[in-house]
Amino acid sequence: MMFPAALALLMTQNHAQAAWTPAVAVVAPNAVVDTILEIKLDPDWHTYWWNAGDNGAPPQFKWTLPTGWKLVGTSLGVPEIIELDGMTSYGYENVMPVLAQFKAPAAPGRHTLRGTITVLVCESVCRAETLNVSTTVEVRPNPPASPRRALPVIPRSVAGWRASAALRTDRIELDVRGTVPDGLDLSKVQFLAETKNAMDYASGATVTAIDGGLRVSFAKSPFWQSNLRELRGLLIAPTGTKWPNGVNAAVVQASISQ
Repeated sequence: MMFPAALALLMTQNHAQAAWTPAVAVVAPNAVVDTILEIKLDPDWHTYWWNAGDNGAPPQFKWTLPTGWKLVGTSLGVPEIIELDGMTSYGYENVMPVLAQFKAPAAPGRHTLRGTITVLVCESVCRAETLNVSTTVEVRPNPPASPRRALPVIPRSVAGWRASAALRTDRIELDVRGTVPDGLDLSKVQFLAETKNAMDYASGATVTAIDGGLRVSFAKSPFWQSNLRELRGLLIAPTGTKWPNGVNAAVVQASISQ
């Protein structure tokens, strides 16, 4: 049983902290700028991916940029499966890594970028937390060579892979054709659906070999909607294994035939 004072403390103090830095501090005009945002969580707390699964909510990002800057994209790191109280969610424990990319302006100068991130964090209770961050990047012609921070591992598509999906009564079959590593332990390949209300998260997915690739099969969600036409998700390689081109988590997307 949680006493009121302990519950009040859980609900009023922050359980997530954010640090935001550019991969390099000085960039050329019009360059695409990689920035690394790390959202660190207190022990036993977690937060959620774009598709939270059975429970939770995705993060929200609002960027406030100087004149001439443009957002290229915001990508989350590879999520994990979180089992809690009979529910299956997709998210992050310890750290949620984020890669935020921007295009620098043509004009040189020292610029401060700002962001507001809202995350739902959960332990025995859940609370929404708002994190305000800023980072500074200098735009300069012919920037000096400098050490580059390692980027977080981000899901990517695999060149040459082709995917198709079909509804089979109460299941979905996703076929991915293309090169896969020899001797792959298919029982340890994970599939996480990014499309909401497509799969029954608790049942998980099975991965089997087919001619020229892999088949992912899973029970459709109890909240399946008949107008769902596109399926998107991640195929996560087993620990110590990578897909072609060094990809750890492969983005797959397909139209669903019914």
